[in-house]
Amino acid sequence: MKPGRVPQPTNLKLVKGNPGRRPIDMKVECKPEVAIPDCPAHLIADAKVEWNRITPMLLRYHLITIIDMAALALYCQAYGRWQEAERKIVEMREKGGDGLLIKAPSGYPIQNPYLAIANRAMEDCHKYLQQFGLSPSARTRVVVNLQGELFGDENPKASAYF
Repeated sequence: MKPGRVPQPTNLKLVKGNPGRRPIDMKVECKPEVAIPDCPAHLIADAKVEWNRITPMLLRYHLITIIDMAALALYCQAYGRWQEAERKIVEMREKGGDGLLIKAPSGYPIQNPYLAIANRAMEDCHKYLQQFGLSPSARTRVVVNLQGELFGDENPKASAYF
């Protein structure tokens, strides 16, 4: 594997506006069909809800293809785990605890294991959101014209790509 930054997919370069001004070779990269892949059956309920929420947005901006099922499933499953762990923390608070600490069998307070699960799931979600160009910092670099289209007539290569 080459050292350095992970290369961005061509569609993200086009959406962000190619700030480096390097030529974009449209023939080099695989161009799978822009479509929503089938939701995997093994996802937990919260993950399926997130899949149904996020896929139309990804499709609208041409940021999802039929081969992105695994990456999107990883994001949605992490999101579902985060939701589940946060619910467990809230339940523990409602039962009189603070949700962040629990008593170990020895009687000493320790960190709630659900807190560790929630934190790890949040980190995973953030990594996957960046892969799809959906983190807050990635979103500030997305260029959309007033009509809500990705590209105007001034970029014929980009129009031909999609």
